[in-house]
Order: sequence, then structure tokens, then C-alpha cells
Amino acid sequence: MRFPHTRDASLLHTDTFPKLIMADRHPTSLTAAFFGTNLVFSNGDVWKRHRRIANPAFHRAWSTQVFGDLSLGMFEELDKLLEKGKTADVHDFVQRLTLDALGKAVFDFNFGAIENPEGDYVKTYNEIMIGHVCCILNSLQLSTFPGGSSNLYNVFPWLDDFPLTRRYDSFKYVKHFNALIDNLIDERRKELNTNGIADEDQADLLSLMIKAADDEKKASAGKGMSDVEMRVSIIISNMVMFFLAGHDTTANALACAVYYLAIHQDVQRTARDEVLTLLSADSTALVTPTFDETKHLPYVTNIIKETLRLQPSVAVLPMRITSRDVAMGPYIIPQNTVVTINFFALHHSRKVWGNDAEEFRPERFEDHQVDEKLADPDADPAVGEGKRDTYHWLPFSYGSRSFQKYEWSLPANSPHKDKIVFLPGNLLRPNNLQIQFKKRM
Repeated sequence: MRFPHTRDASLLHTDTFPKLIMADRHPTSLTAAFFGTNLVFSNGDVWKRHRRIANPAFHRAWSTQVFGDLSLGMFEELDKLLEKGKTADVHDFVQRLTLDALGKAVFDFNFGAIENPEGDYVKTYNEIMIGHVCCILNSLQLSTFPGGSSNLYNVFPWLDDFPLTRRYDSFKYVKHFNALIDNLIDERRKELNTNGIADEDQADLLSLMIKAADDEKKASAGKGMSDVEMRVSIIISNMVMFFLAGHDTTANALACAVYYLAIHQDVQRTARDEVLTLLSADSTALVTPTFDETKHLPYVTNIIKETLRLQPSVAVLPMRITSRDVAMGPYIIPQNTVVTINFFALHHSRKVWGNDAEEFRPERFEDHQVDEKLADPDADPAVGEGKRDTYHWLPFSYGSRSFQKYEWSLPANSPHKDKIVFLPGNLLRPNNLQIQFKKRM
């Protein structure tokens, strides 16, 4: 059932619509093992504590140079395919790129996914994502992903009390990945105790969160969490969540943007001209824009906005539950009813976006009336709360270098020629999205 004002009510009245915390309901589940309690899955005072410690993530500009430098390694791998006359699974490539980039920015750790997609921690992370997380976030359909995790575990979470075969392997992968983060925390804390943080603007997120956690412990004067609780309950769970949120959502958005540019060659040419003009890229050298320079790419920014409008990285918000009976228009939502917000449906609303809501048209964001509609509390909400800020963040240094080095198109026999085909789930992951690249330089 659709309620026009559900978005504002559930997001602005968090006491009435608290988040549904699956880890509290099913503490032995795979969900609890991987996510724990973090900024996304917490309420009230617990959420406030997580927010204070996670605060560094919201108050810094991420380096475009990280993406730019790593893209060179990705181009080398891509060129190997071109020499063989092969197409490239663009989602696989950008997923490896973002895994390495987030590893550097978040942990200062090199996963080596670009050069070695079968590496230990790369394989571990991919097994978790494919075999577990996508199923958790999937709607309650009884489908099974590669990796052997069925949504029966969503319907019957008590099955996790008896993990068998592949489900047992999923717990093993989660334990292995969490051990990596735990070791990184221990090593980084030793470094910080010895050297401190020389430059917070250049520090990775893990260092900043450890410092924030230590400050939180000092401020509590010994009344807060123990060192073990702080490490496990606060730092590890939030690092996992930030890594998941930053990695797959960025990879999915980049892959979808590449797809739309492949089928809209005129948009690709206009975007390339804008990038080359800004960077004065008239030589064979690839140039990475600075964070400030990315603010002067209005057409590219509109492409990102339009991509995320049509294919939001997360289709629905995490579930919430009513703490009391709630009047919603002419309806009454009973207490303890699970509710959510469907971003995908809202982003495709013809009431706001017009009859061309299903068309890819970046120039729609040149119209200031779009911003007015988004700010109008009485308008049908086409974009979720907080999403407009997200649009401006996506590090497009990979994209700018791609415009300089390649032209690309969709193969004639592509199953995506009419629309993007996704794997099932709320994280919109393109399924084997092959793109034909051609060198420009």
C-alpha cells in the first residue's frame, strides 16, 4: 500500500518509526555476525554513540587521486582484453576498482583486486557479498544467489542456528573478513599510540574513527564501553557498514552510468567535451581532476544525478517498525507494523518527473524547478531524504580518465539493449554487463 507522506513521517519522526534491528531479534543470524550494531542499524542513545564515533566519515572530502591512480591499473587490465578483441564486464571492473579505492581510503589497505581478482580477501569479500548480503537485502522471494544463500533465511532466521554446508562457509567468510579488520585496528592503534595523526586531512577513515573512539572513551571517564566492546561493537561494525555502503553502491552507480553513456552516444560526446575542456587534456597524458575541479563538471554531475534517479544504488531503505498506531491520511497503521520506503518507485514517479520519467535525460537537472520540487514537502517525493547530497559525492576521477582514454558502446547482441538487467535484490547490481571499449589515445 502506498502512503504519500510515508517518507517524511518515517524519516523525520524516528521515535514513531524506529529502525527494525534484525541483530537484536536474531543475534545468532548471519546478518548479526556481519553487520553487528552500527550507525545504520541502531536507534536512540546507541545511534548517538555510533554517530559521534563515525562523525569523521561525514566531514571530509575524499581524494579523487586515489581513484585516478588506481584507474591506471584497471586500464592496463582493460587493454589486455581489447588486444584480444574482447568486451569487458564493466561492473566487474569498477567493482574491483572501488574495492581497492575504498580499501585505501577507509583502511589504508591494498586488497589488490584490480591485479588479482582471486586474492584471499577479494574472494572472501565477494563470497560474502554474493552469497550473503545480496540475499539479506533482497525482498522476500525464494530465489538463490550464486554462493548458495537462500532467502529462506530471511523467512526463517532461526535456520542460522543450524548452519550447514554453504551457509557454514558464509559464517566462515564473515569471520575471516572481520578478523582482517580487527587486525588492522590493532596495528593502526599501535601506530597511533606511537606517532599520532600527523595530518587529519590525509588520514584514512580507520585512523580517524579509532581516534574518535578513544576520545569517546576518555569523555565517558571509564563509564563507557570496554576496549573490547569499543573495538567489536563500534569500530568493526561501522567499518564493515561504511565499506559496504561505499563499495557496492559506488560500483553499481558507475556501471549504470557507463551503460547509459554507451547507449546514448550524444550524451557521452558532450560529457567527454566537458571533461577535456576543463582539464585541457590535449595531450596523451591522462589527467585526474581535483575534488574542487569535479565541482565544475555540471553536465557530468547531471549524468550522475540522472543515473541515480533511474537506478538508485539502494532500492529501498532499511526496514522500520511503528512504535504506536499511526494515522497516515485516511489509514491507520497499527503498532509493530514493518514499513519501508521504496526509492526505486519514488524515483520513477511521473507525478514529479513527468511523462518522460523512464527516459535517461541528464538535462532535466538543469531545470531549477527540479530542485524546487525536491524541496516541496507537498510534492510526491521522487528522491529520498539525503540523496541529493549523495549525488555530489561520487568520485568521478575514474570517469574523467575513461572519457580521455576510451570511447565505448553496447555490443549489438547485448541482453541489456532495451534496459539494464539486474541480479535480484535491493542492491541493483547489473548482471554481466559487457561493454565494447575502443581506445582514443
